[in-house]
Amino acid sequence: MTSNLGAEHLTAGMAGEITMDAARDLLMKQVQKHFKPELLNRLSEIVVFEPLLHDKLKEIVKIQMKSIISRVADKGISLFASDAV
Repeated sequence: MTSNLGAEHLTAGMAGEITMDAARDLLMKQVQKHFKPELLNRLSEIVVFEPLLHDKLKEIVKIQMKSIISRVADKGISLFASDAV
């Protein structure tokens, strides 16, 4: 089961508005408020995924762009993407 519940708290933590520990605490309070205890008690663990940092997102985009550039090159199309984009 996944949810975006409390994502705004993680966003605030990543922006430095609050600490990530405070963001997790606020998120867990929101989860406990939203879901009934009967459901939460059936879960063995709740995992909070932190958003990817900007540098990691850039790495992912570079990998994807290499793949796209290679595929279009096979069709005779030249494509170039700079970091400025």
